[in-house]
Amino acid sequence: MTPAAFRKLVLALEGVEERPHMGRAAFRTKRRTFATLGADKRVNLHVEPADKRDALLASFPAAIHSLGGWTRLGFVAVDLTVIEDGLLIELVTEAWREAQPVPKKAKAKAKAKSKSKSKSKSLPDDERAIRLHLDRAT
Repeated sequence: MTPAAFRKLVLALEGVEERPHMGRAAFRTKRRTFATLGADKRVNLHVEPADKRDALLASFPAAIHSLGGWTRLGFVAVDLTVIEDGLLIELVTEAWREAQPVPKKAKAKAKAKSKSKSKSKSLPDDERAIRLHLDRAT
């Protein structure tokens, strides 16, 4: 897939907008960035959960690469010149779904669950954010 075709694919998804991000084009929903496109014909794509990300890295070593610390945060590099279009479309669609805004009712339930699980009021803001991230990952 060409970078132009990738851009067209991603921008066709509902609610996606493109913004500059660290020398790359970032594609995001109102909630978060789920893909970035660089001049190197690689896409950094958000893939969760970690076991799926690890399986993709092991199964498609020519097409999907680790980004070190960014991979630990959920992103992998996808080589547009190597990956099969069908797999890329599947991965992009899933990343887009995961990046959708959480409905207010679900957000309220998650917030209540988070408060009951931890002593979030006594934690510093950064630790509270980490716990919230970990709760979402499980």
